[in-house]
Amino acid sequence: MNFLKENWFKLVIFLVILLIATVAGYIYVKKTISWKIYNSKEYGFELQYPANYEFHLGQGSNEPMFYIKNPARDIVYDSYYSHYAFELKITPGFLHPGVMSNPDEWASNQERLGTKLNEQIIDGKKVYVSDFKSTGNEIKMYSMFINKGNGFDMYQFYVKNNDVGEQILSTFKSVN
Repeated sequence: MNFLKENWFKLVIFLVILLIATVAGYIYVKKTISWKIYNSKEYGFELQYPANYEFHLGQGSNEPMFYIKNPARDIVYDSYYSHYAFELKITPGFLHPGVMSNPDEWASNQERLGTKLNEQIIDGKKVYVSDFKSTGNEIKMYSMFINKGNGFDMYQFYVKNNDVGEQILSTFKSVN
């Protein structure tokens, strides 16, 4: 009985923390359970996105593009970037001997040109992150390079701030 009198406050704090963690876990699991999965065997990746969002596939001069649109907020213009919650552009063979041979060389070149890059790990791979504005939207661009043997394909992810783009990106997986 003496133990409870002396430690009641600690017990209450522990129970409140446990309740918050349980509710947060439930909300996260519930959100991702109602997500759809897009799997591209052709381009070797998989990602998840909210079931109420729209997935679009585009094609630009041998560079496939994947868009995930928030139908409640996103406005589509005839322009690149920033009009979707999440965009992925793949440039096959972007880095190869004779041009730039590796991602670190590319990053050094970007920094010489004035782009501030941060590094992050996604799907076990180093990703270079930069911030910019496009048509009034705050955007984060993530550049990932996947080695294809004779060079690197560049995967550029454009994530609009204040939406679920970061969560979508966290579900990205390379599949071969």
